Amino acid sequence: MQIANNESIALARGYWIPEIGERLAQSDLNRISLYEIVEQHLHIPLTEADESISASVADTAIARKLKIARHSPLLVRRRLTFTTEMRPIEYTTTFYRADRYEYKIHLARHGN
Repeated sequence: MQIANNESIALARGYWIPEIGERLAQSDLNRISLYEIVEQHLHIPLTEADESISASVADTAIARKLKIARHSPLLVRRRLTFTTEMRPIEYTTTFYRADRYEYKIHLARHGN
């Protein structure tokens, strides 16, 4: 759960390969980020990810957790993260409240 100003704004569901997931389950994830544990404590560099963003609506379970009405609009981000050997290591789906989240991207073009 991601919270801003004491309000739930996003719900993430992540799946890690078993050997990593077992070690993450033993960590205090309230004090340190998942990626920090994987990279700094488990010494597994994460270098690339494929990510998509789409629109959806909240089902009953997600609406209850985000404290919004059922069928409220959501942004849904799906990410598949890879190690330096291009080994898939994590798959995450994050549901963002559309009324509390904005996705911004800065694009720069270099050369011709």
